[in-house]
Amino acid sequence: MRFEEQIIEQKRVRAAEGRANPASLLARAPGIMPLSGPQAIERVPIIVNLLLYAGDDLGFALVMYEPDGTDADLSDATVRSQIRATPAAADIAGEVLCGIEDNVIQLHLLGEVTQNLPPAAVWDVELTRHGLVTTLVNGTVRTTPDVTR
Repeated sequence: MRFEEQIIEQKRVRAAEGRANPASLLARAPGIMPLSGPQAIERVPIIVNLLLYAGDDLGFALVMYEPDGTDADLSDATVRSQIRATPAAADIAGEVLCGIEDNVIQLHLLGEVTQNLPPAAVWDVELTRHGLVTTLVNGTVRTTPDVTR
């Protein structure tokens, strides 16, 4: 049954029963929720903007938890992170070194990478876990030129 047909069926059942009680409808048709107003499903990365000093190293970590608050099992996970001038740019402006230990994702930008970044760029971090890809964070990268070389 198509989604629109499910909605029409919900309305028909409500009218036939003479009730507007969503709980009684759910008992008859599990998995169908009555809709009220606009709906949205959101799954967007957390925005983390980087402000870097060219030639300096930067290391930081992302700590992962399951929805119930327990440490995430990342034993079968892989992670990668890239910096590009724009999201559509073919060339990679810089690679972020990535590692996983327990439920912690370690990220490191080497000074030799930050030295050669454009003044403005974008980045993200992708986690592949159980065969599913999730972009954890994304944002802008701004690089201030260094003085001492």
